[in-house]
Amino acid sequence: METPPGTTLSTPSPTELQDRDPVAAEAEKIDMLSTNASKGLRPIYLVVATTPCTMKSSNGTTKSTLGIGKDGSLPWPMIKADMNYFKEVTEKGTATDPHSTISNSAVNSVIMGRKTYISIPQKFRPLARRKNIVITRSGVGQVVDQILDDLKEQKQQAQQWASKKYGEKWLEVLSNQQSDLTMLELKKLRLAQSDIGIETKPTGSLITIEKIPESAIAVVASPQASVDEANESGIFCIGGSEIYKSFLQDEQMRPRLRILQTEIERTDGSDGYECDTFWPEDLENQANNWHEAEKSEVVSWTGIQLPQKELDWHYDEKVGVRLRVKGWKQKGA
Repeated sequence: METPPGTTLSTPSPTELQDRDPVAAEAEKIDMLSTNASKGLRPIYLVVATTPCTMKSSNGTTKSTLGIGKDGSLPWPMIKADMNYFKEVTEKGTATDPHSTISNSAVNSVIMGRKTYISIPQKFRPLARRKNIVITRSGVGQVVDQILDDLKEQKQQAQQWASKKYGEKWLEVLSNQQSDLTMLELKKLRLAQSDIGIETKPTGSLITIEKIPESAIAVVASPQASVDEANESGIFCIGGSEIYKSFLQDEQMRPRLRILQTEIERTDGSDGYECDTFWPEDLENQANNWHEAEKSEVVSWTGIQLPQKELDWHYDEKVGVRLRVKGWKQKGA
């Protein structure tokens, strides 16, 4: 079926949902990354929400640290301000910093591990209007199957909505492009009409599966991308812990890293939420060379207002938490 004019559907190559791990291809990508490292490439943003907690070591001792997950999900209830900031930053991320190259028309990339992808509620994955890059060292076929299942489920839900709202003539409504359709209604109709397959992403999201962070970064600046895509899209790593660790420990990428940390604390005076997954590095340890940026600079990185705005904290009385976003970069970067 022909895609209607103006659709946001994308049709990447068949390899985008397949294992891209041949040795030659990996070597080419990593060589590309090395070649471009000295050309002032865009920052890589690590986007993370943390809560203070204690971690027990194997010898029984405990230490204060930052928790980021529990049982494959977030340790805290949904916090609207946190979710909104994450969506705005990763989807729109238009920088006002004169040194930035991110443009309004660029499609941002979100890099995540397999477990992080699975932890996203099914109705929201893959993340729309962003290029989803999933890193997995094993189970590539499992990830492909999961993505296809997600897309099929989204299409079925869209078809049910279209039939209920417009009856059997919903395809005619889409073909006529009625002027009274809202953007959301038009998006749902296009989703309901689209084909499902390895090459079609009805959410408009490009999806790539990689095995190592270096090749994930190289994909963003691949020769197949346009000049605008290669030089202007934002790069956001959203976890989990092992993926963050891989980026932090890579000496070549480390100078490019900027961390957008959402601190979440209870307001009832109790300890932080129970966690079993932790942020891998002490940001306040001088040996790690991190510098906390001013609020205005953090806003300039993405052009997105911080949840706390000009205050010290943003309070969510319904959930019983306070939160704020901090920005970190390497000293001298």
